[in-house]
Amino acid sequence: MVATHAKAADAALRCLTVTWLSKKNVQTAPVSRIRIATVEEVEEGKAIKFSFTRGERPMEGFVGRFKGELFAYENTCRHIPISLDYGDNRFFTNQGDALMCQTHGAVYEPDTGLCVRGPCAGASLFPLEIAEEDGVLWFEEG
Repeated sequence: MVATHAKAADAALRCLTVTWLSKKNVQTAPVSRIRIATVEEVEEGKAIKFSFTRGERPMEGFVGRFKGELFAYENTCRHIPISLDYGDNRFFTNQGDALMCQTHGAVYEPDTGLCVRGPCAGASLFPLEIAEEDGVLWFEEG
């Protein structure tokens, strides 16, 4: 019984040591600030793409305007992880009332990112936080 407790205590100590060493060696990546566009450049019913990295993985995002409000999402369909546009920066439907994946036709609400029709109904686009400063939109990666 004592040996069992000793082994458990030894295992717990090794776990704590590994955790402490892991935290000690954690390196933080520098945060990059990416200029997206001016507020005026983001027209109603239009979107502007931008590139960023998450970890070491290249990503795309887009910022758009719907009913006067700005929004930003990852440029990744929730059905299959491919870009919503065909590289032509077209995210809105022809009517301008929704976002649409040009590959499989998934339809998303611009203001919430919720998929309301298509193969990923009920899932939501991943929102991105953008900041407006002196009329310029910025995204911080890192």
